[in-house]
Amino acid sequence: MSKQLNFIFAGIFSLILLASFASAADLSISNVNAPASVDEDAGSFSVTFNLTYTGTTANKSVYFNQSSLNIGSISISDIIINPNGSKILTATISNFAGKGGNTLTGFIIATNSSGVNETSGTFSTIITKECDDFCSECELAGNPGDLYLTNLDFSVEKGFGDDENYWYPFDEVEITFEIKNKGNWDVENIELEICLWDKTSNECAVDEKDMDLSDDEVDIDEDDDGIDVTVNFLVDPDELTEGDTDYILYVRAFGQIDDNNAGILDGNDTCVFKDQDIEIRTDEKFVIIRNFDAPEIVKRGETVEITADVWNIGEDRIDSEDLFIEVRSGTLGFVETIDLDDLKSFDSDKISFSLPIPVDAEEKTHVIKLTVYDDEDMEDNDIYENQENDEAVYDFFITVQGGKSLADTISISAALETPAQSGETAVATIDLTNLGESLESYTISISGYNDWASSAELSKTSLALAAGNSDLINVTFQIKEDVSGEQTFNVNVLSPTTGKVILTQPVTISISEKSKFSFSRILGENWYLWLIGIFNVILIIIIIIVAIKIANS
Repeated sequence: MSKQLNFIFAGIFSLILLASFASAADLSISNVNAPASVDEDAGSFSVTFNLTYTGTTANKSVYFNQSSLNIGSISISDIIINPNGSKILTATISNFAGKGGNTLTGFIIATNSSGVNETSGTFSTIITKECDDFCSECELAGNPGDLYLTNLDFSVEKGFGDDENYWYPFDEVEITFEIKNKGNWDVENIELEICLWDKTSNECAVDEKDMDLSDDEVDIDEDDDGIDVTVNFLVDPDELTEGDTDYILYVRAFGQIDDNNAGILDGNDTCVFKDQDIEIRTDEKFVIIRNFDAPEIVKRGETVEITADVWNIGEDRIDSEDLFIEVRSGTLGFVETIDLDDLKSFDSDKISFSLPIPVDAEEKTHVIKLTVYDDEDMEDNDIYENQENDEAVYDFFITVQGGKSLADTISISAALETPAQSGETAVATIDLTNLGESLESYTISISGYNDWASSAELSKTSLALAAGNSDLINVTFQIKEDVSGEQTFNVNVLSPTTGKVILTQPVTISISEKSKFSFSRILGENWYLWLIGIFNVILIIIIIIVAIKIANS
């Protein structure tokens, strides 16, 4: 009995299975009708299709829960369809906000009560955003070649902006992305186009002709790897409109299918684009300095002429009383203030100044700093700042190499004005000569005398000499007791800007011992005159005595 029941159940199951297979041919989907494009902010849109049932015996339950999308959500109501029936059904597509620039692909799948997928239909719709001429051309062409733009990345390499969040005029921006062929056919002559679209004036402010692209046209076969592309460009204020802040950066790849296997699509255009909303801050009160024109390498003793452009990148005029620039270099000992005229919105003014390179400048790269101040209240001297609290402070660099150093322009000689003797004072005279070609200032010090003198006093420690001129400095030493012989001291020339010793000139003097008996110590330096006088007095006395004796005789 059990075997018979099993046999009956197996037969029934086989009949049901055969019936399900037979019914698979009874359902079909046709005339799938979807819009070519829809705005990303539309919320939802409808796709219609025909469902036909050719079965003749009974009604059929049809389910659509296996239907799917690559973007968003799809909703189709389940139905019961009569034998030899046909119905026009509607699929509702939603949840695609923010997907502008992508192609939505849908799969409508009809499933029977046993969960078997019996028939299917497909459709595709381009999701757009508030579009312009640049992206609409791409939408009209469609993307049958299945090109993809991926890994779109923005980086502000130089300037005040923050990658894809916001930019400032004169920011130097780098964009990288990858273009791929995900289709089944070769795509040739793919032009890579870029547009910075001004949403206010409704035009392309900057395009790829103003940019540096690593590739501007590529071919990608269906089995090729993707191609990485790098784009660099300057946010040029000449191409912007003051006060306009809302922009879109578009990247577009536009090519043609070139593949015999593509059938009627061979030779058709195919296009894909990506976009990024960008805020360009042209509505702030901010000042930028750029285009420094100065030699990279200079020599000591030269005077360098430097120019630069000062830009008002805001939408408001800046009056001259609200603007000045301080130029400073600590290592070169330079400070100067530059006043400017009124600056209109998105206008520039050229500044210039002369930078003397000291002859004692170090051979290295020196930084020159320019700071833009708002001097409406001179007591505050506020530095211009943007809304991110970035200050209007700008640096450029000059490298000092060669030329005569301060040490090369000085001649030093020294000699004793009086004999030097232990325990006594002695005076030495230092003679400095400026061998250079311009007025120079010098600071002088004395060292290396502590072993033989208790003190050294200079008549002056600084002097200024015109080219070719000389001057004298006296040094008075207090010589220690029991010191004699050759002794040395150093004449040091110091940098007037850094205070460092840049030249040391050794000087040697001779010190004699103090005598136990010395006419010079008793009678002074002119002792020999005193001896002649005493001898003459004695001689006169002798003559008088002789004369008296002769007279008495």
